Amino acid sequence: MKPIKIQVLIIFIFLLLPFCTGLAQNKINTSFEYSNHQITIYYEFQGDAEEQYNISVVLKRTSNSYFNLTPGLLTGDFGEGKYADGKRKIVWHLTQQEEENLTGEDYYFEINANEISGGGIAWYVYVGGIVLGGGAAAVLLSGKKNSTSSTITSATFPSPPGRPN
Repeated sequence: MKPIKIQVLIIFIFLLLPFCTGLAQNKINTSFEYSNHQITIYYEFQGDAEEQYNISVVLKRTSNSYFNLTPGLLTGDFGEGKYADGKRKIVWHLTQQEEENLTGEDYYFEINANEISGGGIAWYVYVGGIVLGGGAAAVLLSGKKNSTSSTITSATFPSPPGRPN
């Protein structure tokens, strides 16, 4: 790769960093308790109380990093709504099969709160514009190669040496 292409790539990476850090999420404090065939999940996170968030729940395990279970029958403060700046509650009503499969004590819940942007242009439109502009700039800055006609010559190789007697 030519040095100019690397410099252009580095510049665009630094231009994209502010967009990536803007997507960072605050820590969501969670706790849960089990009683009477249901799990009650409590959570709280800091955010703009006037904004709408999409809240999702995933059950995970500390002993198995591949274990991800999305709870079935949920009621309470999840999905789309204004859930920031307050203690919230979600109730997972367990089926008999779910209750039998959940053995052990190393479970925890991961709550994700994604802000729902309303009305404005989504962040990915800006990022897409930057990427397209960067690609165009890279093409323009890379310069055009001279297309000179080259003659193809056929090379002849010497005969291999004879075999010894």
